Amino acid sequence: MTSSLIVLFVFIGHASHVVTQSGNDAKRLHQQLFVSDTYNKRIRPIDNQSSAIDVYANLHLLSINELSETDEVLTTTAVLSMSWNDTFLKWDPNTFGGIKFYYWPQNEVWKPDIALQNSYLDYKGLGDKTLNVMNIHTGAMYWNPFQVFKSTCSLDIFYFPFDYQTCYLRFQAWSYSRRQVNMESGYRDSQGFDLDYYETNSEWDIVNTSWHVYRDQQDAAINFKMTLKRKPINH
Repeated sequence: MTSSLIVLFVFIGHASHVVTQSGNDAKRLHQQLFVSDTYNKRIRPIDNQSSAIDVYANLHLLSINELSETDEVLTTTAVLSMSWNDTFLKWDPNTFGGIKFYYWPQNEVWKPDIALQNSYLDYKGLGDKTLNVMNIHTGAMYWNPFQVFKSTCSLDIFYFPFDYQTCYLRFQAWSYSRRQVNMESGYRDSQGFDLDYYETNSEWDIVNTSWHVYRDQQDAAINFKMTLKRKPINH
């Protein structure tokens, strides 16, 4: 993944911001939010704790690494771009030298514990402690974990080598119910399932993509669906 692509994902919708604040301004901002205001990442960042936090997730597929017919596993590389509002991480830019946004290590702020539900491997949270979350002064939060996903995919090869396969990546807030974290997609006119930076695969063509928010009485999850067509052997 190129550095320019990382920058693009981080600055979605905010490329016009230019900051000239000092280091002391940044220190005062951190002191205010995390010390004076006693920010606690264990508390869901919403004033009404009886309400759910809306979390928007969009999948930026970068590549299909492999579709294993033996194990029925789809391996992909993707960025899951997420956004939510943190009511406890707001400030007036005029008070802090014009700072309109800042970056905090992902382990220092509240974030939804999103996991790939149909993972072929053990369930684990997204991201890495070295990643940052972008915090806008309005409380808007942007998190873009980049990861290789191994998801289960049931295959039907009856029509091989002219077969089509349908695979899913299903993400869910693992330890929260939908009354606490409500999953959504398609924010800011996004397609929900984005292929703008997808690198074509030598064996499979993507012929269709879609996304769907699944809800039951307890949970909310997002299915990202892709339909694949096997390329001719002599392509």
